[in-house]
Amino acid sequence: MQFESMMPGINKPNKIGVKNGHTGYFYKGELDELQHQDGKGEQLFPCGTEYVGTFKEGRFDGKGRIINADGSVYNGDFQYNNANGYGSYIGYDDFGNPNGFTYTGSFLQSRPNGNGNLILSTGEKYEGDFLNGRKQGWGTLTVPNKYEYKGNFDDDKFHGQGQCIWQDGRMYKGEFMNGFMHGEGNYTWPDDKSYTGNYHFGKKRRLGNNDLAKWHVL
Repeated sequence: MQFESMMPGINKPNKIGVKNGHTGYFYKGELDELQHQDGKGEQLFPCGTEYVGTFKEGRFDGKGRIINADGSVYNGDFQYNNANGYGSYIGYDDFGNPNGFTYTGSFLQSRPNGNGNLILSTGEKYEGDFLNGRKQGWGTLTVPNKYEYKGNFDDDKFHGQGQCIWQDGRMYKGEFMNGFMHGEGNYTWPDDKSYTGNYHFGKKRRLGNNDLAKWHVL
């Protein structure tokens, strides 16, 4: 999400007015004595982006909604021109699909930070912790017709302790590294066969309690 900077002002809202900024924007709403945006208002930028909500000292601050020229929308808390606090964002996915994903949760500096819920147009869902817009910490990732993973994430990847259950009934519970089964873990099949032992970047080492398992990669 891109939020354009605003000029600071004086926090003395006292009247309704209109304003054309030197960067080409148009504003209608409450102004302070120095004609800075302060209070409730609407602001339209030359690129087509529109913000409706509250201002403080010339900046987006408080509750508001921003509609970008590409159709993406953020609705929630603002502070110092950034999405800060709780809100929801609807935007394009990696394939360029409009309304390709929806994120609802905590924001910091216009990025998902803290706990949130991400839903893609493909049906993929993630609920858990974020840091600087990436999955970081504990969460649950569900990929339709493939698998569900519950556990720890690092930089969008399975990392640490976790459990993965595939649609066909296979299950792995144990350690992960950089998205792979890596370290100690237990792998079971729908026919109740199992392997408990060590994995190295997704491949089974011959160090477990039996030799039933083949090499497996997520």
